[in-house]
Formats: sequence, C-alpha cells, structure tokens
Amino acid sequence: MTNVPQQSENNIQFLSSHENDICFDVSDLIQYWNDNRAPTGIQRVQTKIILSIGSNIKYRTVAMIYPNGFWKEIDAELLLHTINLSQNGHDIHEQVWTQAIKKIRDSLAVSAYADFNDKSVLVNLGTSWWIPNYVNAVSELKDKYGSRYIPFIHDLIPMMVPEHCSYELVCEFTQWVYAILLQADAIIVNSSQTARDVKAAAEKIHGLNIQPIVCKLDAAPELDSSKNRLANTILRATSRPFVLFVSTIESRKNHLFIFDAWLELCRQHGEDNIPNLICVGKRGWLVEAALSRYNNSAILRRKILILSNIGDNDLEHLYKSCKFTLYNSFYEGWGLPITESLYFKKVPLIPRNTSLTEAGGEFAEYFLTGSLDSFLAAIKHLIFNREYLEERERAVGEYKCRTWREIASDIVEVACSAEGNPLLSLQARSIAPGTLYRFSFNNDANVVHDNLKGYLIRYGSGWHKPEAWGVWTAENEAQIRFNIKGAASDILMYMQLHAHSPDDKLCISINNSPLSRVELSGNTKYCFRIQKRDVDEADFDIAVSLVCDNLKDLSEFTSTDDRKIGVGVSSLLVCHQGDIHSRLSYIENFGSINMHAVVF
Repeated sequence: MTNVPQQSENNIQFLSSHENDICFDVSDLIQYWNDNRAPTGIQRVQTKIILSIGSNIKYRTVAMIYPNGFWKEIDAELLLHTINLSQNGHDIHEQVWTQAIKKIRDSLAVSAYADFNDKSVLVNLGTSWWIPNYVNAVSELKDKYGSRYIPFIHDLIPMMVPEHCSYELVCEFTQWVYAILLQADAIIVNSSQTARDVKAAAEKIHGLNIQPIVCKLDAAPELDSSKNRLANTILRATSRPFVLFVSTIESRKNHLFIFDAWLELCRQHGEDNIPNLICVGKRGWLVEAALSRYNNSAILRRKILILSNIGDNDLEHLYKSCKFTLYNSFYEGWGLPITESLYFKKVPLIPRNTSLTEAGGEFAEYFLTGSLDSFLAAIKHLIFNREYLEERERAVGEYKCRTWREIASDIVEVACSAEGNPLLSLQARSIAPGTLYRFSFNNDANVVHDNLKGYLIRYGSGWHKPEAWGVWTAENEAQIRFNIKGAASDILMYMQLHAHSPDDKLCISINNSPLSRVELSGNTKYCFRIQKRDVDEADFDIAVSLVCDNLKDLSEFTSTDDRKIGVGVSSLLVCHQGDIHSRLSYIENFGSINMHAVVF
C-alpha cells in the first residue's frame, strides 16, 4: 500500500499547472439525492472533497444515470449550489431543493454524452457497483478515448461481511470488484485496512500485485452551521445528558447490541442515572430485530431517540452537547463519525476492529467486538468516573485533523500522476477458448469467472441492464470486444441470440467486416467463423457489432416497461476451429446450431 505524500510547495505548483482533464464522477451522489438531502458517509466525503478543490484546479463533474449508458456533464456551478443546499437543510420537499434537483435531472435528460480524451482522468469519489453497465462504459472510456480511471474504494464490506448485506447486493458488488480491479489505473482507499483488503482481493481473484493509495479521511467535518435555528426536536433532546451514536441503522452497526446494553444499564443503575442515547442515521437494511426490540421496550423508547435527515447545524449541536460518543460496527472502511467526534473534542467509545483503530488511534476508548461485558465495563467508566472522562477529554484535545482542502489536493495529485496500464486493459478483455461466458446478471456471491468476464466484454453504452436470461441491446448498435491468446487457427464464435418479435432484423459485423444479415427466430444459436489473417500474431482481437435498425418499443406491448430493445444475447463461447471437444460439448448443451454462411 502507498500513502499519499504530504503536500509541498512543488506539489502545489504542479497541481496548478496540470494539463489533465480531471472529471469527478458524482453518479451516486445524484442518485442519492433522489430520496435524500442531508449527506451521510460516502456522500459527505464526496461533497466535502468537491467543495474543497482549490480554485486553481480545473475539473469537470459528470454522472452516469441508468438508462444512460455513458457519462453526461453536469454544470459545476449547479452542482456546487445543490451541494450547499444539501448541507444546510434536510427537507427534500423544500421548493429550492426540488428546483435544484429538477434542473440536474432535466440537464441529464437532454444533454449529449460527455467528450473525453487521452488527458482525461475519471475519478469516482463515491460508489458505482450498483450502476448497470458501468463497467462497459469504463471499457469504452479507456479504449476509445485513452482516458484513465481511478476509483475511490471505501470498503469491501459486501465481500468481507456478506451476512450484513442482501444477497443481491453481494452478487452485484462481487461482479463490480472483479471488473474494477482490471480497469483501474490507480485505486484510492481510505485506510490501511481497506488497502490490505483490496490488495488481498486483487491477488486472490486475478493474481495481481497492486498498491492501493491510502488517503485517510481524518479531516475536520467543516459542518455548515450557518442556519442558526435549531430544530425543536434537537432542543428537547439535548435538554438532559446524552450519548451520541451517528450511524446508518443497519445490522453491521449492530444497534441491537447497543439497545440491549442500554436496557442492562438502566436495569442495573436505574433510568435516571443513565444518560439518554441519541441515534442519528437513516434506516438501512436487515434492521428488523433491532427496531423490534426498540418498539417493544418502553424503557428503550424513553431512553433512546432515533433521528434522521438532520441538518449540519443540528448535527454540530449534538456533537457539542453530548457527554461522549459511541460507534459500533463489525467492519468499517474508515469510520467518519469517529473523526467527527474527535474534532469536537468528544471521546469516542468504539470496538477494537478493522479500520476503527486507525480512525480512533490512541484517543478512543475501546471494547471487545460483540462482548457485552467489555462494553458495559468501558461505558460505565465513562458514565460514572467523571475524572477519567475529563482526563480522556484532555487527551482528545491534542487530536489534530487535516482539512478537506488537503484531502482534495491529495486526490487531485493522484489523478495527475496516474499512468494508464494497457497490459491490464488487455487482461480485462482476454477470454479463454472453450469457456462459456454468460451475459445474464450475476447470481453467485462467489467469484465465477465465466459470468463475471461476460460482464467485461460487453462494450460501451449500447446495452440494457442484464436480466436472468441475458441482456437486450439498447441502441441500434451494440458491441462485444474480447481478445483470445494463442489463436493459431481460425476461430469459431458461438452465440445464443434472442428475438423479441418475428420481424426482428439483425446484422452483424466482425472486425469491421461488411454487415451480414442474421436470421432470428426466438431463441437462436449461431456459429460464426472468424478467419485469422495474421497467423504469426499470438493474440487475436475480436470486435463484434450487433446492428438492429428496428428497435422495439416495449411500451407498445406492456404498460410497465418503456425500454427500446434490439436483440437479446444470452451467452458466447469461442474456440479454435480444430477444438472438436468444445464444439461437441456446445451442441450437447444447446442442441442444433445455425452455421452462418459468411466467413468473417
């Protein structure tokens, strides 16, 4: 792993004179704003970094929102305006907020896809695993424009602790990690823990030795408290002593453990002798057990208040007013609320695991993960030993935060310094002869190379979201690109194609050949012979174009789907012409095959 070097005068001059076209991908921030306003977690990281980029740094902001298959540029001033609105309010129905969101949506709906070049560097500050066909767009970005791609990986939670995520999420995330490790020209992470996890995943999945660049998120929160009026709920909640727990309510944060601990504290010492607990965070997933315990306990309802969608001024007041904070998690990428707690000179009580020890360092109080006895002993020490708490607060007073401006400069420096890796791009699209690659969505939480590589060889924006059977093309032309190593003879390419209607028309071009008609009828299996013209070349690059002039408008057939589709593709297998075993195996699995008359 590599740490971002400290900024020097030479670095600052370098950043000021850079010639790179830095593009920040804010796709998940735009998606988050569909149902939320106040930023939390990763969204807060993105907004703080963008707001903190120096005025001497040239950059663009782009987003890829499905069904768009590529990035579109967002006006920087409009985005900055919306970010500021998100930080000084929480009402998603406020007119000024809805107007700003509408402007962004309208712009994305009508604008053309963004242009890139070989100086472009796409930096994804948030997440992208949930965006359909994101990987296909990255392939086009790198191959067509020669641009570089740098993701910020905040954690590998769905792979490391999948029991705390939905199965569908784990499958999507696994597929994304498989692909992105082969596409990234550099990877930024938020902690040494995440760096170790990413490095181990790259070695295990692809045999790669990569060095993620650590950019710790130990920055002052810089909350916007310009809106001075506090919510009445906040004023009432802070009228008596309380402990603060800032976190999304989800099973990984184990609120059930904290709720049970609070019950035990109240039963041992009496409710009046135990501070209240204020939990700040929106509801996540797999929280039914925790919320059931809360709703079924009169003690918990009296002692614990759950808040969400609060503004920066309210959050700052909570930090300043609490006795101390706690943060619980089985696994974390960094732990931003710990840094926020230390900034406000409040002692955080946290479990001793993963990156939480990096975020808390010598300033936090610790308990053993999942141990009620350990937690109760630690928290009682903070509640009942006033001298000890004051001593720890004096120690926390020595904690020094960085600024978001420094973190933003670090990230820009990585963007300016990253170099493209053509060998990695070749590995991303290399496939094995005789292997069946499915184009359906991934439904296996394990790394299954045939399905996951099928995700990588679809190319560009011409595809819809994969389904259980395969995927529809979304534009008049859709492309598949791959490379075969050691091809000594002509190649046979088997494809399982689907027609939506009897009148569907498809033409195919392989390696820029003239278009050839392909007759479709329902579920059709085709074999295409591809001539290898350079027998001395060890690698064989193949580019397949599927061209449909008459896209079908599904709204004419159903009221629930307004997509326009071309041909469906379920699977692809490529083998050498002399590979009789693979050819017979394919026929045994799929039955009769249509041999296309043209040799490409």
